[in-house]
Amino acid sequence: MEQTVAAQKRPAFWKRQFIVNKEFQLKYVGVIIVTFFIVMGLVIWYIDLILKSFIPSIEMMERGVEIVKSELPLIVGIVLLMMMLCLVMILLTFRIAGPIFRIERDIKDMITTGNLRELKIRKGDEGENLVIAINQLINKIKERK
Repeated sequence: MEQTVAAQKRPAFWKRQFIVNKEFQLKYVGVIIVTFFIVMGLVIWYIDLILKSFIPSIEMMERGVEIVKSELPLIVGIVLLMMMLCLVMILLTFRIAGPIFRIERDIKDMITTGNLRELKIRKGDEGENLVIAINQLINKIKERK
């Protein structure tokens, strides 16, 4: 009984399933993450190149431990930034993948049942113009029957 009361008190945000089309969403998240790592790798490589040009190599070897210690906050920051980027990308793709999933499911249902009805998506979702066009097509088909 206590669990159901606790579940009812949760905000609607917690009830949502943000990964609705895993293959679609994770593909785009993966592309962004790989791009992020490439860019960060190039930035770190460029910083290293600049450091080597300003600090002679003997002094660099002596200060190697200090440099590694000073780069630790940078590495932690990059990891945190990557985690935030993953979260943002999942939330953004949710607004794209969710409507696509729903449109696909509703169209398959209309095909199997033969019951034509207008499609609906949540407010703020992407694909609003597509749903409007599909609804116009459905209305034209209904008029012809």
